[in-house]
Amino acid sequence: MSISKGQSHSMNGLEVYGWKEKGIISMETDRQGRVWVIEEDPKKPNPTIAIYTRSEEKEELEKQKERLLLYCSAKGYIVNQVVEENIGLDSEDTPELEKLLLSSAIDIIVTEGKDRISLNSFGLISKLLESDGRKIEVTNLSSGLTAKEKTELIKKFKL
Repeated sequence: MSISKGQSHSMNGLEVYGWKEKGIISMETDRQGRVWVIEEDPKKPNPTIAIYTRSEEKEELEKQKERLLLYCSAKGYIVNQVVEENIGLDSEDTPELEKLLLSSAIDIIVTEGKDRISLNSFGLISKLLESDGRKIEVTNLSSGLTAKEKTELIKKFKL
């Protein structure tokens, strides 16, 4: 039997309460005594969250970490892992990022800017993760300039 969202269906109360006792479903009762089944994501009710920071300066890594922890707290996320890479944005040698991207145990990678993940391939990396039910959450979209946009911006300041 399949029930679409928003439909009501009559069924045996003992069966439903049995599901509740087994932890299969969650339920609430409203003031009128109606019982409502609470919809939850059956795959992962609590996503695993990793924070990813990247900078050549240790002090900046700490600042990024503090900002990202505050962001996650505000979103109600429980952070499972904090990953720091003490390297510049121009480096392609990012072993810790590679581990995060390849780990199916991580559902959401939270970072400050697209450029922390990749200067050129953020969109592709993001799409690949989404195809696996995972995602990258960027807190500061304005820092996600492409390499071409950054070059143009630097040229403007040099004038």
